[in-house]
Parts: sequence; C-alpha cells; structure tokens
Amino acid sequence: MSFVVFDLEWNSAAPGKAGVSENHPDLPFEIIEIGAVKLSAEAKLSETFTANVRPQVYKRLNKYIARVTQRSQESLSQGDPFPLAVAKFIEFCG
Repeated sequence: MSFVVFDLEWNSAAPGKAGVSENHPDLPFEIIEIGAVKLSAEAKLSETFTANVRPQVYKRLNKYIARVTQRSQESLSQGDPFPLAVAKFIEFCG
C-alpha cells in the first residue's frame, strides 16, 4: 500500500485590482501547479510528481504569488492545459 500527498499552487487576480474574478465570481483562484509525493506504508518516499498548469482565467501571474512560489510569467505559458495535468496526476496516483 502507498499514500499520495499532494499540494496545489494557485494564482489569482491582484488584490484590489479589477480582475477576471468579476467575470468568474465562482472562481477566485486558479491552479497553476500540482505537486505530489508517493509514500510507502512505512512513510518512505518512493516517487515524486510535478505538473505546471497553463492558466485559462488568471493568465497574468500575481506578483505576490510569483514571490512565494518562485514561478515566473514565462513558466505559466509553458504549462500543460489543466485537463492534461490532472490526467498525468491521476496516472501518477495509480
């Protein structure tokens, strides 16, 4: 048996700025990265996973999020579309 622990990084409109969120009030944030590790039953690391996601709504990287995640605007455009990134993650999970 193994366990998967995952982490998501999110992008959003800059605080106080009129952003896409006004057009998508049900989507205040957007996933830009999926990271995960697979652990054995003994909690030993067996595999790692990362997928960069190309945003569709918040295409400009929030400056605060860039600082926290160490991501660049260029790295966003090089990511996979969300459905592909999720498919890769599901495959990783087994």
